[in-house]
Amino acid sequence: MHTLSASETEGIYFRYMYGKEVKGTVQVTLCQKTKRCPQDASKVICREYSGLTASKGCFTSSVSTTVLNLAPGEEDSKIYAEASLLEEGTGTCTQKHTVI
Repeated sequence: MHTLSASETEGIYFRYMYGKEVKGTVQVTLCQKTKRCPQDASKVICREYSGLTASKGCFTSSVSTTVLNLAPGEEDSKIYAEASLLEEGTGTCTQKHTVI
């Protein structure tokens, strides 16, 4: 059985291909599609997080597990993440999409 606390700290690391950390402003959106009985209507719940990368190009944030229903083993427990980084100095914006 997997148990989560009311909030989990998650991190994203940004590095150049050659390994050096990237400094900049990060914006992360986490979304989850949930089903509600009895009609099985679906609803999308999203939360946004933003801030600056810290040491080693890392951005961390506390994510509420009560808002995003993280019941193990259920299809609804998939989290869809989109992260973007606005690189300091160059203004280059990079985006990444993934399923957690």
